[in-house]
Amino acid sequence: MENINLNKDSLLEVNNLKCYFNDDNRLFRKNSRVVKAVDGLSFNINKGEVYGLVGESGCGKSTTGRAILNLIPKIGGSLRFDGKVIYDVEKKYSINKKDMKNARKEMQMIFQDPYSSLDPHMTLGNIIKQGMLKHNLIDRKNSRDEIKNILEIYRLRGECIDKYPHEFSGGERQRIGIARALALKPKFLVCDEPTSALDVSIQAQILMLMDKLKKEMDLTYLFISHNLSLVRYFCDRVGVMYLGNIVEEASAEELFSNPKHPYTKCLISSIPRTHPREKKVRIKLKDEIPDLHKDIEGCKFNTRCPYTSDNCKNEVPVLREIKKGHFVSCNRTNLH
Repeated sequence: MENINLNKDSLLEVNNLKCYFNDDNRLFRKNSRVVKAVDGLSFNINKGEVYGLVGESGCGKSTTGRAILNLIPKIGGSLRFDGKVIYDVEKKYSINKKDMKNARKEMQMIFQDPYSSLDPHMTLGNIIKQGMLKHNLIDRKNSRDEIKNILEIYRLRGECIDKYPHEFSGGERQRIGIARALALKPKFLVCDEPTSALDVSIQAQILMLMDKLKKEMDLTYLFISHNLSLVRYFCDRVGVMYLGNIVEEASAEELFSNPKHPYTKCLISSIPRTHPREKKVRIKLKDEIPDLHKDIEGCKFNTRCPYTSDNCKNEVPVLREIKKGHFVSCNRTNLH
């Protein structure tokens, strides 16, 4: 599948990405149980954009984020960042270690768990300073005052520089994670469920901080989340993932007001009501998520879709544009 919605403003281009895993870490061994976590995924993110990636647990969202940052092995696909090819599995090409080090400075990540993502044996100052020293962005001798200034930017008190992660609250730890990533002044940030471990009031603070920093630093985000309400108002475009593939992509406004894929409709119907008098019909799927070790013939969603036909069981759908900027992967010709 070719990449979609490409233009000259694209910062990140993912094409036909494939990440497969098996139980004993020996791929293609006889009788091995292979999980196709990401299976031919293609999308792009434009400069200055917040691209949301949503779907059920196990659909491959976090794997996609880690594969983009070249943190896990891939068996297929290519990645282009800021006009440069980072890797192309089919051509057996990957940039050298020096160039990858420079690329990592430009591509950073905010992890889902603010507790396990920080080294408990390092002080706050050392956590922030570590990456900056590696990329020669700070002088070791005069780093203390500069680190304090960075902490103040991310709403952390400078006098906390010698404290350890266990001495901070969940919201403070997440701000530490953001500070650690953005201290390197990257262009692109993978945000893997950055607010899921926080209560609602702290979530709002973190999102307001991220929005403020995005505008001030001209950042681009890949925002991975289960919270569709957050995605609706925080993201510019949204891709809906199901079992390793994108089944629908559109602007946030278009996707939530005019969903076309049955899976997207089901996800949106699960958003809690905001008012007791609001009428909402919950769409229930007819089955559970299929065994991830087994290949599914035809459309991967056919085992749960209320509109399944013989065509769905035999033909793999392609992501096609049904309206400018609105892409859907479904075999039905009449998408209502």
